[in-house]
Amino acid sequence: MDRLVRCAGAVSVMCLSGMVLVLIATLVLRPFGILVPSSEIITTYLMVGMAFFGLVYAYAGGAHVRVDALYRHLPAGLRRGVDVLSHVGAAALCGAIAWHSGSLAWMAFVYHDLSDGLIAIPMWLPMSPVALGFGLFALALLRDGVRVLRGQPVCFAVSEKDDAAALAAAGSKETP
Repeated sequence: MDRLVRCAGAVSVMCLSGMVLVLIATLVLRPFGILVPSSEIITTYLMVGMAFFGLVYAYAGGAHVRVDALYRHLPAGLRRGVDVLSHVGAAALCGAIAWHSGSLAWMAFVYHDLSDGLIAIPMWLPMSPVALGFGLFALALLRDGVRVLRGQPVCFAVSEKDDAAALAAAGSKETP
């Protein structure tokens, strides 16, 4: 699973790099009267890929912020149950979204659906990252649900408020 997560992160970076290259080409060539055909559409499709492949990479890296205003006041035993339930429920929801978006991408492939614009892009290409990203996210959530069941820690990012408080506490210890 870790290898899949790293691959998803690499694909996300490649999509971001592609977006930057298309935008730079558009900006550099415009003064010379040269237009990059369908640059807006291509950039938008690359943004979709960046977001949905980056989703699983950010989650696996602990970059998603957990809202725990109520959660932290629960007893430890109940917290574990809430953790398992939230991971399994979120995985089920993400799996359903992956299945549905995958079937839409498959239909776009079967019926040769193309984008509007100067360059006719097969629509299954920008639709596939949604299905793949949600599918990988569902697997990562299930993996973490199993970790919670086994009593292993699952990390989430701390809120900015908690992070600022920790930095302030560390700073006050350093000053004499």
